Amino acid sequence: MTPEVLARFNAVRGREQRLAMATLVAAEGTSSSIVGAKTFVGETGLILGSVTIGGCLDARAVEAADRVLATDRAEVLDIALADEDAWDMGLGCGGTVRLLVEPVVGATARHPTSEAYAAAQRAVEAGRRVVVVRALEGDGARLVLDADGTRTGTLGSAERDARAVALVVARAGAAPGVLRDETDGAWYFVEPFAPPLTVAVFGAGEVGVVLTRIAHDLGM
Repeated sequence: MTPEVLARFNAVRGREQRLAMATLVAAEGTSSSIVGAKTFVGETGLILGSVTIGGCLDARAVEAADRVLATDRAEVLDIALADEDAWDMGLGCGGTVRLLVEPVVGATARHPTSEAYAAAQRAVEAGRRVVVVRALEGDGARLVLDADGTRTGTLGSAERDARAVALVVARAGAAPGVLRDETDGAWYFVEPFAPPLTVAVFGAGEVGVVLTRIAHDLGM
């Protein structure tokens, strides 16, 4: 995930006392969705971001966000669409997606999600890679694994934290996704963040100019 996700989270949190955050935590089949994409819904009606390519799936995310703001309880939505269903909803293809929709308080109060993302942003700004682990069930507890060996937060117990760390190390992937702890059947969403890559372009000709623009658009 790019640092822009953290910056957007902090910007929205600074504007809203309460908000709901919808995250696409899994996508299978031909779904044209990017795992880790987020939609923020504020209690004042603010909507920022998209978990898919728009249309009714994003509308469902917003509907769930409204419920989450009303109940202050997270929801996990599993939505399966056949190709014909996706076409009826205005999408180009079908597939299965899983959404995590959770409440977050504003900048004036402490919250596990806010503290986890703050720790992630500090690591990224210092030039280090960091992984944020969130149990799909529960109240938003998160464990942050910094490349310097520091851990922030907890998933509920030292034993669960240790097993989650082992799963993340075994996965060794740079992309966000879900992992299952076979010991207790718990599901975790793993969200890595890293500083932008640095690209050195030698030469100021037309090719160099185009490469620089492409690298910039890719967040480098």
